[in-house]
Amino acid sequence: MLFVFADIFILWGIFALYQGNTMGTVMLIFGGVGLYSVYKDFINYRGKKPEKKHRLLTHIGRMIDAYTATITAVFVVNAAALPTSIPPFVHWLLPTLILTPISFYWIRKQKK
Repeated sequence: MLFVFADIFILWGIFALYQGNTMGTVMLIFGGVGLYSVYKDFINYRGKKPEKKHRLLTHIGRMIDAYTATITAVFVVNAAALPTSIPPFVHWLLPTLILTPISFYWIRKQKK
């Protein structure tokens, strides 16, 4: 199901950018993140032996993703209280840009 919605987000983003709407960038990035999650699930569940600590690593990644989504929602809903010089697409992408490297760090740390 995520595969379908990620594809819709990507198509929506392309259409929005074609019309000159910068929010299309947000849709492209979120769609790309969704497709990456689908790809990783496919690789780990296609019948081959999953990587060591697969369940823990998946759990850490998805918990941080859920936290990122929550922070993004709070940031976007409260955008009126933020400086108006910040473009709207930054409200959507800033939590992702900050928290994604943290997610990669914790997952790499647990792989050792």
